[in-house]
Amino acid sequence: MLLQLIITINIRVVLSSYAGDLFSMNAMFRLVATTQKARYPKDLGYPEQLLLRSIRLWVVGYRLENSPEDRLAKAFEAAGIELGRQRFEEFMVAITAGAARSLGIHCACHEEIGEDEYQLLDILRLSQPDFGAGQCRFLLEDLLTVAALPIAAVKAQALALAFNDAGYTLLGLRPQAYLGGTLDHSQKRDSYH
Repeated sequence: MLLQLIITINIRVVLSSYAGDLFSMNAMFRLVATTQKARYPKDLGYPEQLLLRSIRLWVVGYRLENSPEDRLAKAFEAAGIELGRQRFEEFMVAITAGAARSLGIHCACHEEIGEDEYQLLDILRLSQPDFGAGQCRFLLEDLLTVAALPIAAVKAQALALAFNDAGYTLLGLRPQAYLGGTLDHSQKRDSYH
C-alpha cells in the first residue's frame, strides 16, 4: 500500500504545476525506504502511537460528547510536546469540519490500524518540514472538501512541526523495521482495555 502511495505521489508531483510540490532527495529516500506498512499500533514508533491513540480518543469523545481533553493534555505534556494538544485539536477540528466522507476511526482498544487512521498518520508524516510545503495535500484530497484542504494542510503542518520541535520524527514503523527486522503478527494481541 505504501509503495502504491509512493508511486501515486510521484505521479502527482510530476503532473503538478505547484512549484512547492517537489520532494527533497532526503525526504524521498526516507519515504521510499518505508515499504512495509504497520498493521498493529505496537508496530508504530512512539510518536505515531501517541497520535493514533489521540485520534481514537478524540473521535470517541466527540461521538459520545465526553471530551478527552484532560487525557490528551497529559499525554502530550508527558511526551514534552509544547502546544501538542492545541495543535492536535486544531488539526482534528479541521478534518472533522471539512470531511467529504465518513472516516473509519476505531476505538482506542482496536487491535489493527484502519486505512483512514493510517492515512491521517501519513498526512502528518508528509507534513513534516523535510517533505516541503504542501505534500500532505495529496492525501487530504481523498478525505476533505476542496474548501477545507488549505486549512487542514496548515493545521497538519503545525502539528507535525510541534512534534519535530520536541525532537520527534514521524517514521511510520519502529526503527528495527528499517534495519531489516521482520514484524511478527502471528500471535493474537491482547486488548488495550
